[in-house]
Amino acid sequence: GGSTSAPEYPRPGRGAAAIHQRNLHVRRRDSSAGYQRDPSSRRAVRAQAQCAILKSEDSQPLRTARITAGAAERKAKKAAKKAATAAAEAAATEKTADDAVQKIASDIEEAKASMAGGGSEEGTFWWLDQEFEEALKYMGPKQKEKALAARAGARKRSGTTKAP
Repeated sequence: GGSTSAPEYPRPGRGAAAIHQRNLHVRRRDSSAGYQRDPSSRRAVRAQAQCAILKSEDSQPLRTARITAGAAERKAKKAAKKAATAAAEAAATEKTADDAVQKIASDIEEAKASMAGGGSEEGTFWWLDQEFEEALKYMGPKQKEKALAARAGARKRSGTTKAP
């Protein structure tokens, strides 16, 4: 194809390795062409032969490598963007779950406090505590800690002091 004597520098979207290979190819070809001024020397003949070899080489593998490197870079950027979005969604979901756990713990303790004094509160309290304990089985360590802290705080506010 066409030849450019100025070396290329890495730009976004181009593989640095492919550009480096192309630049080496261009430098070799151009430096070999410089010795053609004095065609009588051995060095000039050797340079002419080397220049002919470089010009006859197919530059398709270099172009293919550059295109492949650019595609890999675009894929990596797309994957990083998806990962960032997923992380943000996970953080929002975790916050929502934590808020729901705190509300449920508070509601349980409020229900206990409002039912204190009735005849069947022991069975109701037992049932509510069992549901809370069952929910704790499916929580991670951080969520368990937050849920237990929320339940302790709700018990303080409601006046019930039963140990967890």
